[in-house]
Parts: sequence; structure tokens; C-alpha cells
Amino acid sequence: MELTAEELSGVLHVSRRTMSQRKKEGRLKPDESERVLRLIRLYRRAADVLGRPEGATEWLREENFALSDETPLEFADTEPGARRVERLLVQIEHGVPTWDSLPEAPYGTNPYGTKGPRRCKSSPLYPAFSLSSVSLWPASPVEQTPTAT
Repeated sequence: MELTAEELSGVLHVSRRTMSQRKKEGRLKPDESERVLRLIRLYRRAADVLGRPEGATEWLREENFALSDETPLEFADTEPGARRVERLLVQIEHGVPTWDSLPEAPYGTNPYGTKGPRRCKSSPLYPAFSLSSVSLWPASPVEQTPTAT
């Protein structure tokens, strides 16, 4: 995975100037090394789940509704964020629907408090998930009452 200087400085939490200095030194500080290893771990996991390295790179850079419209790369800048991205990859791997995989979420139904209908980005990697034939709610009490015969 090739990162731009801006993306790499964001991952490392350092300025571009500091990043250039680290490159000259040929060494990162321990916390910076951990961040790079975290990114490598996510990239490999995404490539495994999505089936190809190019798909992983695209996915890591694409805004994701399930991550509050941040890219997985941005969201994973902390360890808790990286764990959330890993959980999202597990959901994708096992076919568990996520908010970004629904064709349209009507007003007030998303867990992030944003308003208005949301459309998922069409992608050959993620087919749209349809809930049209699945009932998420139990039948009303009237429907559950047995009828006398």
C-alpha cells in the first residue's frame, strides 16, 4: 500500500517535516512504529477480506457511513478506532449488514444522529443488502392473539 505524505503523517501523528526527519534518520519512535504496524495489520486484513490488495487500498481510502463518514484510514488513527475498523471487516467477511451496506436509510434511522436519507456508494466489492423480505419487528399483539375456531 502506497500512502501519500499527508496520509502517512496523519497515521504517524507527526508533521511532514518531522516525518522527513525520521526518514533521514531511518528510524521511527516506538509509538510511531506501533501506528505503522497497526496500519499494516488493517491493510492485510482488508486485503484478505476483500480478496485483493487494490480493493483494500480503495476501501481504506473511501468514506464509510458505518465510521461516521470517515475513511477507515482516518478512523484507525487510534487503537480503539482501529479495533472498530477490524470489527467492520469481520462484519463484511461474515455478511452481517452494516449501515453503509443498506441501499437507503430513511430519516432518523441511523445511529449517528445525521438527518436525511443516506445512499450507499455503489461498489462491485459490496453488493447492496436488502431487508425488504425480512421483518425486524415482532408481530403486533393483535396479530399474535389466537383466533377462536
